[in-house]
Amino acid sequence: MADQYNILEDAVRDMFARAVWSHKIQEKQADIYREQYKRMETANIFCTSVTSAGILSTIFLDDLWIKILSMGISLVTIFIGAYFKSFAPNKLSVVHKDAANKLLIVRNEITCLLTSIKLRENRR
Repeated sequence: MADQYNILEDAVRDMFARAVWSHKIQEKQADIYREQYKRMETANIFCTSVTSAGILSTIFLDDLWIKILSMGISLVTIFIGAYFKSFAPNKLSVVHKDAANKLLIVRNEITCLLTSIKLRENRR
């Protein structure tokens, strides 16, 4: 009977390790998406500001290079907007954080299960 509990305990410990590892992966991926969102949002604000300044400067100056630079930075702003629309790293961050929280619950339940297995084994 003790062998059966040892086998069961080993299997549950393996499940525990997988849950801990999966939780950590989900947390890290959420952090990656959050950081990516922050960088892209900062770049978007910067590009929008520079584009606006470039367009306003064409009122006072009629230099071709200002128009070309404004157009190029405007294209970068459009790319960032399309990226946000297509991939939504901020939403992906929330999804991974929710998954990590669910895995944390599973990990705690496995810990209780391991305790139950150990108590059962010690009673016999």
